[in-house]
Formats: sequence, structure tokens, C-alpha cells
Amino acid sequence: MYGRKNLLSFGGKYVIAACSDPDRNICVWDIEEKSKCLTIGGDAWSNDWIMAIEFCSDGYILSCTNYGKINMWDIDTLEAISWDGHDGVHSICLVDRKRLASGGEDNLVKIWNINIKKAKPSLLYQLGGHTDMIRQVSLIGKSILCSAANDTTVKVWNLDNKKCIATLTHPHSCINVMLMPKSYFLASSDSWNTMKIWSSGMKFLGQGVYECLSRNVFCDVRVQIN
Repeated sequence: MYGRKNLLSFGGKYVIAACSDPDRNICVWDIEEKSKCLTIGGDAWSNDWIMAIEFCSDGYILSCTNYGKINMWDIDTLEAISWDGHDGVHSICLVDRKRLASGGEDNLVKIWNINIKKAKPSLLYQLGGHTDMIRQVSLIGKSILCSAANDTTVKVWNLDNKKCIATLTHPHSCINVMLMPKSYFLASSDSWNTMKIWSSGMKFLGQGVYECLSRNVFCDVRVQIN
């Protein structure tokens, strides 16, 4: 189910890299010094697979594992905070400096408070609607989050009102979703190598005819690549 993953995240002068197998190390590289400055050993999570990593500008590295843990490391002291996220956590992404989104095998999107200078990480709320495990969560705009799941759907969430504002469908399990750089198009892909490009802010009514809608609503497929 999991397979080997090579993961990258960027933050300021740092590049964070991780491999889910075989060593399960997280390595931090200083771009300015062109050298590796930190290694977090795989023994920190025993036999867990690293599923995703994120770098927080406050100086923290976040990671999640298939056995349900979310880990938060202080890059200076290597002190760690770990908490139970889902039955298995498949994806995390920063909403902002104080909030983290996660998705996993309990079919839920969870939003966490990670402002640990004031309190330990805690669950703020969760979003339900998927009927199978979530493979990826991705922030595509201010307070707009997407979740891709094995139930063949991508859901678009407004985190301000905690509501699903669009559901996009694939013929097979959805595994990736992202906002295309410098555009208002959303790209999603599924387990059978189909990628779809969705229009933002427009509803497709017919060949060459569009109706403007909310900028943050993704309605209809524009391109399908098999």
C-alpha cells in the first residue's frame, strides 16, 4: 500500500529530504553553506513509514507516518513533540504558521493548532465527507484546502466556514491534487495515471461558453490526460 517515497520540502535557507525506506532518515540541508546540517534518524519512529514532511518558518520540521503519528521537531534543539493524528496519516500541509492540516485512513481531514509556544498541539476541528482514506491534503489558497481520497473524489474545503464547496470526481482512487503555479487551474491525478485539469472561477456551459462563479470554486474539467 505504501511503497517507497522520496520526499522534499523547502523553507528559507533549508531543504528537507526524507526517504520512507530503507533508512527512514530526515536530512536537513543548508542551501547557503551547501552542506547537510542535521539528520533525524529513522529509529525515531521505529518501523513506521514516513509519508510526508513539512518545514515551518518558525524553525520546526513536521512529519507524519503510516502508523498514525504526527511529529514536530525543533530544528535547533531536536526536541520533539509527537501525537496521534489518524489511524494512519498519509498527508500533512501547513495552513499557516499556527495551523496544520492532515488526512489519513479514518477518511477525515483534521485541522490542528500547532502554536506550541502557547500550548501543546491540539485538534481544532475535523472535516468529514470522504468514504475512503485520504491520500493527500493541499492548500490552494487562503483558507481553501483540497483533499484527494481513495473514494475517487477530490473535495475542496472552505476552512473559514468548515464547509465543502466542491467535489471533483475521477474514475479511480485520487492520489494527488495541487494548484498549478501562476494559474487558477487545479490539477488532480488518480491511481490509473489519469490527470485532470480543473477550471477555477468558471463553470463550463458548452464549447467556448463560460459563466463566472466564485474564484475559489472548481467546477468542471478542462483537460484530461490518460
